[in-house]
Amino acid sequence: MNESQDKPQTETTPPKQGWRVRWSLRALIVVITLGCLLFALISWHARIGKIHEEVAQRLKGAPWGQTSEKPITGRWHVEWYMETPEVVTTSRPLRSRPGEPVRYQQIKHNEMVRQSPEWVQQTGTELLFHRIKSISALGHYSRDEIEATVRELSRLDHLQRLDISGEAFTAADLSRIAANVDIDKINGYHIKLEFGDRMPGLLNSPIEDLNLSHTRFSGAAIVDLPISLIKLNLERTSVTDESLDQFVRLTNLKQLNLKRTPTSRAAIGALKRKMPWCGIKWSPL
Repeated sequence: MNESQDKPQTETTPPKQGWRVRWSLRALIVVITLGCLLFALISWHARIGKIHEEVAQRLKGAPWGQTSEKPITGRWHVEWYMETPEVVTTSRPLRSRPGEPVRYQQIKHNEMVRQSPEWVQQTGTELLFHRIKSISALGHYSRDEIEATVRELSRLDHLQRLDISGEAFTAADLSRIAANVDIDKINGYHIKLEFGDRMPGLLNSPIEDLNLSHTRFSGAAIVDLPISLIKLNLERTSVTDESLDQFVRLTNLKQLNLKRTPTSRAAIGALKRKMPWCGIKWSPL
């Protein structure tokens, strides 16, 4: 008998991998991927929150130990999205005669302070949720302080409102801030905006409400105005009849204030006919 026929068949086919194992591996990969994305998103939000924290500390001139940068001494009002009213006591020096000790009067007043919900405090996630809502100038500033302020503001990602005024701020300062920060509303009346100044940083910004009244804003800067504008205040500026047609491209504009500008009634009437979607306010200079 043939020897090969006496040996039993020992070759076996490998078992097929079960569908449960395959789907478990796929689900595990999906979970790990989503976990990594979630961790990256949380880290990014925490980083943005830390930047807002640092900027607020410097602008208010009160370093809390989390930043080594020199605080800006000019006064700024910083408003947060999550705030609550709180009674605050401040001391005011009273007038005294020479040689007498200085006496102080305690004054209580309500002040909006940043406040987190209890669950945010318990979980230690303040940096994920605290964001600056608006920033307002409250005093006079040196040129060095303005430059430091512009650097700090340019670190932010978004502001609902920015209030700046006075000749310490220039058109270049405003342009730089708008180029780096998404701002919904800017009050920049009385800033140092000279005739012929340009502000290219405004062009691609999402600003909806812009107030540059009581400046020397002129036709040269109209080309830099963003298409997102809904409200524009140019009262007591240097806009002339020759530059009015440049406003027609602002198709989202609903309110335009051109009161007391060197423009004529006839030219304003023609502009109103070209921009029926926009309410234009005007009075002679």
